[in-house]
Amino acid sequence: DKFLLPIESMLLDMPEIALTQDMVYYMSLGQAVLVPYSPSPGWVKLKSKDGKFLGVGEVMLDGKVTPRKMVTGRL
Repeated sequence: DKFLLPIESMLLDMPEIALTQDMVYYMSLGQAVLVPYSPSPGWVKLKSKDGKFLGVGEVMLDGKVTPRKMVTGRL
């Protein structure tokens, strides 16, 4: 185990968004959520408010974040 790296270690340069519990719920259903002050359109790391990595999503032109690849068992 000491040789294993966290999943998010390969996403160091990707912007990060901390999601509220409500946002996590809707993303777990595959729904896009509106995230205030989200970065410009593109791929982002998704984390819970306590810093747990949840997956990656995409910020769309309308400011909504769409889940793309979520880590199951962490939602």
